[in-house]
Amino acid sequence: MSISGGVHMAIERGCSISCTAIQMFVKNNMQWFARPLTRDEIRAFLEHRDRGNLLSIFAHANYLINLAATNRQFHTNSIRALSEELIRGDQLELPFLVLHPGAHLGAGEEAGLKKIVASIDAVFRKVPKVDIRIALETTAGQGSCLGN
Repeated sequence: MSISGGVHMAIERGCSISCTAIQMFVKNNMQWFARPLTRDEIRAFLEHRDRGNLLSIFAHANYLINLAATNRQFHTNSIRALSEELIRGDQLELPFLVLHPGAHLGAGEEAGLKKIVASIDAVFRKVPKVDIRIALETTAGQGSCLGN
């Protein structure tokens, strides 16, 4: 669901079409970073959630994140972005953040998988204790994409 107009709008949109579950982004899905959520934004989201009829709300990580990236800056941005999205999802009391594992970009499947594991470990060392969990999304395995 789109969060245009605020994160609470994903709930409004889902309820307006009788959804019982939605998946939403916790920020613009095509930007690396976002300003922190305000207390008012968090409160509005939680109030809409409590008033709505949704049984489940999951977050989806932005599409730029690649935990297997071979480019140092891209990998650094991926770690930071995932960390921020976990914090945002946790603030919104979401149970899971769905994540595409990444692509090895020619480094090889084994190297890519090792880098993804090390990256997730690094994220959880960096992020304060959160209740949200990462749900790795399976992929078709096209090109150098991992997770099939």
